Amino acid sequence: MKKILLSIVALLAANVCVTAQDLVKETVIVDRFLSTTNHDLASETTHALRDMALQAFTEKGRFNLVDSEQNAVLQKLNSTRTQYSEESVNASNVLDEESTEVYKSLGAKYLVQGRVTNLSVAYVESSSTSPYYKGEVTLVLTVHNIADGSVKSSETLEFTGIDSNVPKQAIDDAVKSTKSKIMAFESIFFLSICFAEEFAE
Repeated sequence: MKKILLSIVALLAANVCVTAQDLVKETVIVDRFLSTTNHDLASETTHALRDMALQAFTEKGRFNLVDSEQNAVLQKLNSTRTQYSEESVNASNVLDEESTEVYKSLGAKYLVQGRVTNLSVAYVESSSTSPYYKGEVTLVLTVHNIADGSVKSSETLEFTGIDSNVPKQAIDDAVKSTKSKIMAFESIFFLSICFAEEFAE
């Protein structure tokens, strides 16, 4: 059922809402991804999920993407946020007046944020199967409209992975499964922009 829904989303993005080539590509900034978990693998996993999101948002070529960790102007801006804990970095301080002006100077209209809210590994024993490690990851993806700070799109994504021997591999397996869901999120976001453009005409 999920595969059917993803196919429908992809079809709509490709056909119903005109083609990506017919639209002016919007500039989207991918902000740092944060974690509110204290798991030993939190930092590594958060970076891996961000890399996956960057791939998902660039694969279809629908947006001009700006990586905040690679852009010198945004690196300088982010350095001023070291005073905040990961829990307190939110829309109120990444879309303040100073930040918004910097984003607009880069021609950006949207800011993508990611937050890992759950990261866990459990050892599973069952009478029907051999024991294994089960990794679970929860990622909240949010797209903000830079102009007014509103949330353009947001979704909580959950991923699961397994490995028979190593806990870390179970988490890595979960991360590998994220791409299709993040791409579906990107497609829905793209559709929302397309329909907004259509109705505006």
